[in-house]
Amino acid sequence: MTKPRNMVKHYLLLLCTILLLPPGNALLPSSVPGLHSLHIPQLHSCTAAIKPIQKLHSSSSNNVHLNEQDLLFPEKLNIIYDSKCSVCQWEVDYLKQRMHDLSTRTNSNKSNNLIRFTDLEANEGYNESDPANGGVTYTMGMTSFHAVKANGEILHGVPVFVEAYDIVDQGWIWEVTKWPIVGTLASWGYDMFAKMRTQLTRGSSVERLIEEHYTRRSKIMMQNNDGVGEVCEPCQNKIASEENEGR
Repeated sequence: MTKPRNMVKHYLLLLCTILLLPPGNALLPSSVPGLHSLHIPQLHSCTAAIKPIQKLHSSSSNNVHLNEQDLLFPEKLNIIYDSKCSVCQWEVDYLKQRMHDLSTRTNSNKSNNLIRFTDLEANEGYNESDPANGGVTYTMGMTSFHAVKANGEILHGVPVFVEAYDIVDQGWIWEVTKWPIVGTLASWGYDMFAKMRTQLTRGSSVERLIEEHYTRRSKIMMQNNDGVGEVCEPCQNKIASEENEGR
């Protein structure tokens, strides 16, 4: 009885996500009040200077069986998420509960370590240079749900859910997305949701949150004076402006 009930719940969530989204590539002003009137400054040049990595796409040639010593981490998947987003946190909590249930059912602690979770908003900060994060930057993680497989393959969007739920023995929930039409709709729906996710769950645009993140990081670099690198001029001006406003 639990399986059909969970299936209905997840399909309803997926359907609501698609149906509640406005058509087109941009949000309508009536969908999120004040969204278009909000001034979004350009990202600092230090943000743009981050080198993008070459993503690995799912294909038979990329599904290489690596030796254990060649894997990035012992878990099967590293999900990179925004803990300040209630929807994202709900997904993470659900997957953690599933791993716990599997561990209890199989009397094995290994089921508790199937998936690792990396928080973009952790108090200690998000480490973009950690090999386990596969080169996924804060900007990438905030604009779309990302995950890194142990072999280094990077997933984003709907494939993250497909992979994660398959790992916790609930792959049947997302099996329907393998149908061409449903898969296309699911991907479109997720992309639209991703554009307004932070506006709905955190009350701020993703552009503003990204800029604030890199501004804080640049400020810490300046205070530490650890020689990691120079802070770009726009960052310095932004920090000085914020300090003047706070006086």
